[in-house]
Amino acid sequence: MSQIVAIATLTPLPGKTDELVTAMKDLIAQVHANEEGCLLYAMHRHPDGERVVMVEKYTGSEAVKAHRASEHFKAAGAVLGALLAAPPEVLGLEPVPAGDAAKGAV
Repeated sequence: MSQIVAIATLTPLPGKTDELVTAMKDLIAQVHANEEGCLLYAMHRHPDGERVVMVEKYTGSEAVKAHRASEHFKAAGAVLGALLAAPPEVLGLEPVPAGDAAKGAV
């Protein structure tokens, strides 16, 4: 089973960045507590305040499917929809480790 890394870019509506960050913190807590197949689920805020980027890592495609099917993810989608200017841009990637094992892969 190949690990999967996902980069999700969220673009909040003007003035909604702080609310988006708060909503994502709630989702992150649920993901960390309930998803064994999720190895990393980390939020990053762009300094311009116009983007929030999630860096995610899963044990494989089944873990990604479980994440998307989870009740907490579905519930968060309803909340996030009112805070986003556009649908999230999600890029799924297969890691290609190189160089130093600690530095060459997420």
